[in-house]
Amino acid sequence: MMRRLATLTLAALVLGAPACKDPPATPGDGGSSTGDDDGTADDTGTADDTGDTGEPAGCAPEDEAPAPEPLLWKRLDAFEGDLRAGLSLGPDEVCTEVGLLPCRDVHRLALGANEPFQANLYRPVAAPLAITPVAMERLVLSACLRRVELDQAGTPVVFTAIDPLGPDLSPGDAAVAEQIAVLYRRLLAREPTSEELEIVSALAQDTTPAQFATLACFAVGTTTELATF
Repeated sequence: MMRRLATLTLAALVLGAPACKDPPATPGDGGSSTGDDDGTADDTGTADDTGDTGEPAGCAPEDEAPAPEPLLWKRLDAFEGDLRAGLSLGPDEVCTEVGLLPCRDVHRLALGANEPFQANLYRPVAAPLAITPVAMERLVLSACLRRVELDQAGTPVVFTAIDPLGPDLSPGDAAVAEQIAVLYRRLLAREPTSEELEIVSALAQDTTPAQFATLACFAVGTTTELATF
């Protein structure tokens, strides 16, 4: 009998325990009936004026999400490496200045590398320079032009959804959307959003397929997403 009474008492305590997300008690929300010495019942509602929210101990508010980590500048080796991998180009196929010097050597400082031999700079610059965006765009545009040329001359590797030598395209063509998706997968390792598809698809208006291929490649390759990590 005592064991059964203890079990029922424990069950009542568990069922009566408030959850962390229960709303706080409000004044007049039911009276407490207590027996006085004279046998009369005090049926007045009571409320706690101490500011108690009614939450049991241990139900503190959830912690705020941590602040996002700052973006890091993707310097020369990492940036050019990702660009070459996305467009399937060799080290000597990305960009050359006046057909003689690799762009990576000409723009080393602007692209975040050191230059100990020519400029006596043994440490790279701490932050992007004013000409850094121009140097990055130079690499991307040259790489995109080279990839289009290679895909026109042989078996397409990147521009597989459209024919750079084929008829003109329209922004609403399924091939245009598919080619944009291919570029996003290769360069950014994700699918484009509907808004991104709409923006890049507009480049197919009044352009040849080869021009669209170059412009779409340049648009995706010069996003901040490719230049940072």
